[in-house]
Amino acid sequence: EIVVGFHPAGRWDTVMRIRDCLLLPTPVLEIRAIVERWLREINLEPWDPRARHGTVRHLTVRHATGTGELLAGLTSVEPSLPGLDTLAQRLSLVAGFAGLTHSQVIEARDLPTARRTQQVWGADRLTETLGHLRLEFSLDAFFQTNTHMAEVLYATAAADAGLRRDEVIWDLYCGTGSITLYLAQAARASLGIEVVPAAVENARRNAVANRVTSATFMLGDTRRTLKEILEGRRALPPVLQHPDVVVLDPPRGGLAKKVVARVAAAQPSRVVYVSCNPSTQAGDLALFAEAGYPVRRVTPVDMFPHTPHVETVVLMSRANPRS
Repeated sequence: EIVVGFHPAGRWDTVMRIRDCLLLPTPVLEIRAIVERWLREINLEPWDPRARHGTVRHLTVRHATGTGELLAGLTSVEPSLPGLDTLAQRLSLVAGFAGLTHSQVIEARDLPTARRTQQVWGADRLTETLGHLRLEFSLDAFFQTNTHMAEVLYATAAADAGLRRDEVIWDLYCGTGSITLYLAQAARASLGIEVVPAAVENARRNAVANRVTSATFMLGDTRRTLKEILEGRRALPPVLQHPDVVVLDPPRGGLAKKVVARVAAAQPSRVVYVSCNPSTQAGDLALFAEAGYPVRRVTPVDMFPHTPHVETVVLMSRANPRS
């Protein structure tokens, strides 16, 4: 029987049946139930990760707390699925539902996994409110899951950054530009670097929508892009060439050693490191200390209530300020 649910703790090869979840908004649960019934009707085989066989792999649902809008995305190994128009019609009856996307996973030996995406119905992005900002994000772009606490998180990062009006920010792993734009009002100029094309597009649109003219967003892998900037092979406007503050908000795996070295080589006065995984962050902080950036302050932010997980904001500054 086809089940749409979550992986049990510690398992990647099993799906747990759910009907209710106190952490999820009611419309998200409604979408889950509608998709599950639809999949059973058309009798598509779910993906078996052990046998690496089947058709439908994932359902992704994104919810904007501030606006109540929702997006849904189905991922399969086939270029199309039968009855998607019927599914979209049913989902359109859910309060706040804004759009349905289908993505085909394309796997090839010795090549990174790719996706081919089609918009089945409605919008392909949501709008969320965060303090004074209105921010759009796509289905696959990173955005903080706890919007209520995200403003606390960003305010903490802003306090640690201690920006002055004549200072420059580099925001690495900037996603849809939320931290960049949140801090931009207090700085002379801001640079955001992000590897996901849709997120960079969101970030640029967000800058225009919020009338922030001092922010520049660059598409690229952080490790390689930093190398190109430091070697002069990636041109930057003169105002952005020397950061006073570098903000880091990487994935859970943390930073590559070369990223730490290249951030230190850029010689910012301060580094603000935001992390959802303190265990990997700790190793990175040791590398920063070796590079001349000791920890000055650590602030935990409870982004994930009733769980053992915590977000941490760490301030580092140069042991020997540049002259």
